[in-house]
Amino acid sequence: TNANPIAMPLESANIGVSVARVEMGHLSLPFPVNVPANSSTLVDLDAETDLLRSIAKLGGVHAMNMRTPIPFELDGSVGVSRLNMNLPVRYRGRFTLAQLGSNALGLMGLPV
Repeated sequence: TNANPIAMPLESANIGVSVARVEMGHLSLPFPVNVPANSSTLVDLDAETDLLRSIAKLGGVHAMNMRTPIPFELDGSVGVSRLNMNLPVRYRGRFTLAQLGSNALGLMGLPV
């Protein structure tokens, strides 16, 4: 979301992804994108992770039920070409295993 009265041309992104305080990987912007003023837009991101190793670090997730809220955090920066600088980005939220769907749960070795 861009709450500013001017468009934000993003040229880069470097955002870490953590789930339940376990680093899962990084997100990056594959190509520049313009976020219109006072608006939201969907942005494609490239993800880099060692998924099997990251999931193994989440050990306690196997013990959670499908509705237990699991915290996640996105933390990093985006490069704004108009400002010629990187701006910090941080978002915290929660999700449940039920929201992931059966395909993701199967990848994690959880019963579906």
